[in-house]
Formats: sequence, C-alpha cells, structure tokens
Amino acid sequence: MKINIKVNGLDKLQKELKRYAKEKPEGLKKIVAETAVSVEGGAIARAPVDTGNLKNSMGIRFENDGATAEVFNSANYSQWVEYGSYKAAAQPFLYPSWEQQSKNYMQALINEMKKV
Repeated sequence: MKINIKVNGLDKLQKELKRYAKEKPEGLKKIVAETAVSVEGGAIARAPVDTGNLKNSMGIRFENDGATAEVFNSANYSQWVEYGSYKAAAQPFLYPSWEQQSKNYMQALINEMKKV
C-alpha cells in the first residue's frame, strides 16, 4: 500500500524546487530523507499491533537520486487497515503520519530555498 499525495496550485513552487534541486541538490535530499524517516517512524508508532507484521512491513524507497521518497507498507492487507472495509473500521496509520509531517516538510523546503 502506498499513499500518493498531489498538491495542486503550486506550479511556481514546483518550478522553484526544480531550479533549487539543480543548484543545491544535497539540501533537498536531506529534507526529503529526514521527512521520509519521520513519516515512516510515525506510521510505525501508529500501526495497530496484532502479530507485529504491519509495523515490520514499513519501508522507504528513494528515487531520483534521493530527491523523492516513497514511504510504503508491504503487508498485503495494509490498505484494509488504513482505509477500513465492510468488515472492519479504518485504523489509519500512514496518512496521519504524513499529515503530521507535511507542514514541517513544506516549511523546511521554503527555508532551504531562501538560501539560494
């Protein structure tokens, strides 16, 4: 299971991020990595425990030479836990973790971009 987040209306920010990524890629990669680790840690802390498999199935995949990250859960039932089903109520763990970190992530990007 993975959650894709799309932010609309930030074309200027996206252009600036691309320019910034070319000029100062290490700062961007550090912010992405720190945020991904925080999101993963928050999801692990929030994941309900039965056997422990859900917590142990969290992971991070870095792409674009570290400029992007995907936080995921590889348990084949994780989407049912996150979103619920007709048999069980949702017990969100991944999205709330991203939601908690998203403001810090955006602020860190803005602060870092001001250095360019």
